[in-house]
Amino acid sequence: MNQTKTKIVIFQKGRTGQHRFTYNNTEIEIVNEYKYLGIYFSRTGSFYKTKKHIAEQGTRALYSLIKKARILMLPIDMQIDIFNKTVKPILLYGSEIWGHGNLDVIERVQLKFLKHILSLKKLTSNCIVYGETGVFPIYIDIYNRCINYWAKIAAQDYNKISFRVYSC
Repeated sequence: MNQTKTKIVIFQKGRTGQHRFTYNNTEIEIVNEYKYLGIYFSRTGSFYKTKKHIAEQGTRALYSLIKKARILMLPIDMQIDIFNKTVKPILLYGSEIWGHGNLDVIERVQLKFLKHILSLKKLTSNCIVYGETGVFPIYIDIYNRCINYWAKIAAQDYNKISFRVYSC
């Protein structure tokens, strides 16, 4: 265990009490948020910072895709296919964990792309964009991943920690 990288987040809304944790006679720092494998865990249980970070990464990839598609003059269906294979995985990273609550910041990245390739204004109805392209809102993929993950945990052996935490 790397004691310099180890931190503790106490998940609790409101004020946290005075806690002290040690390992090998070294005190472990208590923090309000911690980034683990690209996902920000905050003491309030909010994943907004994670969603915002992922949306920023997706947006950078999106602009790279748009630039290359413009140079190569790719048709719309091919651009959508490339988006689904390159940008969408970035937007879905870790969604099994953070995929509840407000997903607007993630959804906007996909909508920005679709409106751009169709040369539509920002205020164009999202329903029209989805209907015209045949693309589903990204929250459907996120919810699907969450449900599959929960089902996988529920089907685990009782002795596993993840099953016990899920069952609480």
